[in-house]
Amino acid sequence: MRHYYMLPVNEESPYIIHENTMCVMPFYNDTGVLCSQILEVYKEIEVKESPSTIVARSIDYFGGALQGRLQSAGGILIGQKLLPVMISEKYKTCMVPTCSPAKPENSWISYKHVRSIVPKGNQSIITLTNYSQIVVDVTRDTMERRLDKAARLLTTYEIREEKILDEVKTSYIAEPQFAYNLENEHFDQMT
Repeated sequence: MRHYYMLPVNEESPYIIHENTMCVMPFYNDTGVLCSQILEVYKEIEVKESPSTIVARSIDYFGGALQGRLQSAGGILIGQKLLPVMISEKYKTCMVPTCSPAKPENSWISYKHVRSIVPKGNQSIITLTNYSQIVVDVTRDTMERRLDKAARLLTTYEIREEKILDEVKTSYIAEPQFAYNLENEHFDQMT
């Protein structure tokens, strides 16, 4: 396991999940306040806010709302529970919960930063992008299914975006309809 140095976050600039954020894990500080331990690719940070607060604010920062993102994910992953959420579509940042987001012990893991998952009884050891490891209270199979949901969510968003871009490109490239509705007299004048 890799060890990090701890950095406090500036109180004036709240933490926003970004492309180097690997996971946001809860812990209680000395006074019993629910805080977050954040692992980034190059550092570890402690924030005096809950993981759910950080996730909701990060979604808001990138122009969405937590309820809207959950509703959107539910429309794609019909009938599924414990849905992943897109923090940023532009940066393809999708966070996966380890348990119900309403529970204080829930951690959020970035889909794109998971290298591997090894079972450890009813827990899992997750190896992250920078080869650091975390232990979560979820079986390997359950965590794999949650990552599969995130992959499907990301892929669906990408396909939709490509489809819209293709339709826009087609509308600019295609010849106007009137080019095919030329009357004979207009055609004669052109030749």
